[in-house]
Amino acid sequence: MPYLIFQLIYSVYYYYLYGQSHLTVDPLDPHWSLWFLVSLFFWNIMLLGFSKVKAAAAISVSLAIALAIGYIDFISNYLSLSRTFVFFPLFLLGYYLKKEHLSSLFNVKMRSVAALSFVIVFVWFYLNPDINYQWLLGSKPYGEMGAASLAAMGKRFGFYLLSLVMVFSFLAFVPRKQYFFTNLGKNTLYVYLLHGFFVKTFRESSVQDYFTEPESYLLLAAVSLLLTLLLSSKIATSFAQPFIELRLSSLKRLSVRFFSALRFYKKKLQNG
Repeated sequence: MPYLIFQLIYSVYYYYLYGQSHLTVDPLDPHWSLWFLVSLFFWNIMLLGFSKVKAAAAISVSLAIALAIGYIDFISNYLSLSRTFVFFPLFLLGYYLKKEHLSSLFNVKMRSVAALSFVIVFVWFYLNPDINYQWLLGSKPYGEMGAASLAAMGKRFGFYLLSLVMVFSFLAFVPRKQYFFTNLGKNTLYVYLLHGFFVKTFRESSVQDYFTEPESYLLLAAVSLLLTLLLSSKIATSFAQPFIELRLSSLKRLSVRFFSALRFYKKKLQNG
């Protein structure tokens, strides 16, 4: 349901943003970031079968399918089929991982290795700016990326290894204690679904012209951080909850607090 709701909202949004001649709503062709909800639906269905076999076998089979699926040209963004198969091995790995599997990451030695991995990967991409970023998206067959040879599987497998190194390097720095921003983590789906409206508007405006130089990237990162904090705040999640979780509990609590505050200040004014 959240997917269908946001697919309709994004269709109307694109209609006005791009000045389209007619409104098109296609529930089978997900808009931009909405592919994740479609793939998540299929991943949970596929999990019913894959979870019944041993982890090593399940991950090996899913990886083989993901590597081979790139040779089938008609499997692309439609129904998010390409991303569903390409990212399923990572989803499956996350399903089998447990907290104790990650405990070895939280020490000085592993964090040093993780920091070094970040530096090496950053330098590598900096020195090789012509790498086709579409390999990271998993949305296109090998043919559309000009690599329909047998070597394409090796390249995709290499990006799997790179993704795993980066994921575990990131996890090594995730705090294990409670901080002021810890509770914001439960609202990541809100940020994911809502940030597209801001990003697409930004790309179509003249504001982006001020962020073309490398020295402006830090400012862009700061704006992104502020946007993340805004979209994960109680106010934003309260208004978006009916569309994402199909519930009104947060909005009701916000309304109660708002009217309670009004009554409080009204009494204060009356009492002088």
